[in-house]
Amino acid sequence: RNRGLGAEVVTESNRTRIRTEIGNRRTSIHFYACNDDGCQSIQYRTLFRRHERFTLAFVNAWNYEKRFAKAYLDRDGDLVLEWDVDLDGGVTVGFVAESIATFQTMLTAFDRFTPRDDGPAAPDPGNAGRSLSPGAPGAGRST
Repeated sequence: RNRGLGAEVVTESNRTRIRTEIGNRRTSIHFYACNDDGCQSIQYRTLFRRHERFTLAFVNAWNYEKRFAKAYLDRDGDLVLEWDVDLDGGVTVGFVAESIATFQTMLTAFDRFTPRDDGPAAPDPGNAGRSLSPGAPGAGRST
């Protein structure tokens, strides 16, 4: 709310989440491993309705070329983009605000994403998770 975003706390089946809008996309924030001291992690999750663009090849290319946020097709064929944030040890309000800004950047990158034509058939496990895009050192906010 401090960032000017509407937020609604939703509890269903004894699970609480926040429903909000980030980057003009409806997003849910899920809480994990919570106790009286707080939660160990949160997960940002945005659903994209089924679209011909969202093929398994598209999802695999995103997961290979990008770090942090992972994509998958759910059982209805809708695409889900998720990002887990570790809160273990405590965080500040500023840290959470920055994580929202980071996820917004990820959503923008996702909206503009076009798979590279020269991508390998399978990720190279020796290079996984090392840069924003394989072979391209990152600059600016990570996506």
